[in-house]
Amino acid sequence: VVRKWLSTWRSYLRDPRNPKPKSSPEGSILLCLAHGTPLVPPHVMSFLNGEKRLLASLDGRSGVISEIISGDEWDALTKLYPSDFCLRFSVDPVSSL
Repeated sequence: VVRKWLSTWRSYLRDPRNPKPKSSPEGSILLCLAHGTPLVPPHVMSFLNGEKRLLASLDGRSGVISEIISGDEWDALTKLYPSDFCLRFSVDPVSSL
């Protein structure tokens, strides 16, 4: 999920007086405009490859700053914010050995 949207959502959960996101999480921003194929941001690929860099240290020049959430978290969010696009993936520890 795009970090900016997720930050707004978390802020609202901590204090309902804060503004709630007005629209669904924008997932299509993670698609190649020319081909329509998924573009996993480099910092997410680094995380999936086991690097321990903090996402907070990124400056946005390396793609859309996104955060990984679980399938259950995504399902809960889409009950409140229906979305017509979702980029899902799984990590297979066997294939990365």
